[in-house]
Amino acid sequence: MSINLGGTSKVLELAESMELIKAVVYVSTSFSNCERPFIEEKVYPVKTDPVAAIAMYQKCDKDFVEASTPVLLGDKPNTYVLTKHLAEELVNQRKMAVPVCIVRPSIVTSAYKHPIPGYVDNFNAMSGLLAGQNFGQI
Repeated sequence: MSINLGGTSKVLELAESMELIKAVVYVSTSFSNCERPFIEEKVYPVKTDPVAAIAMYQKCDKDFVEASTPVLLGDKPNTYVLTKHLAEELVNQRKMAVPVCIVRPSIVTSAYKHPIPGYVDNFNAMSGLLAGQNFGQI
C-alpha cells in the first residue's frame, strides 16, 4: 500500500503541480487483472476506492490491516496484484488533472546502463532464469 499506492499518489500530486509536464507513464503489471480470463487495454473497476484504501492503511494498526487483507484481496492472489490494480484506478481517476499512460509489462529485467550494465538486486523473473542458465542450473 505504501509503495504501490501511496507512492503513485505522491507522484501524481507532484505531476499535477508541474506546469510543463507532458505526461505521467505509470508502470503497472500485466498481472493486475490476472483473475480475468481476457484482459483488454482498459482500467477495470475495483471494489475498493484507492483513496479510501490509502487512508485506511495509514490510520489502522497492523493487526487490523492483517485481519482485513483477505477481504480486501477478494479474488486477487496477493497484495502486490491488488495494490497495482488500485494504483491503476488512482491514475485513471486523476487523468483529467495530468496526461497519463498505463503500461503493463509482464517481466521487468535488469538495467541497460545505470548503475552498471546488467545491474539487478534480485533473482526474480528473467534475472533468475538467466542466472540459473548461466550457472548450468536450468
